[in-house]
Amino acid sequence: MKIYARDQGGINNPPESLVFEGENTWGIGANVVTSLYNKEGEERATHTQKTIQTGI
Repeated sequence: MKIYARDQGGINNPPESLVFEGENTWGIGANVVTSLYNKEGEERATHTQKTIQTGI
């Protein structure tokens, strides 16, 4: 499933894609954590992405 923020070109077509109308951007950052929760509120998956800058 792909989840899009509002106004970012996504098409609301569950279960393939979903548009989250509550935000128009997910933001940006050097450290991003994405978590998925089930209906009981239990965390079922987490993805962490870190950007590392190196000197020249």
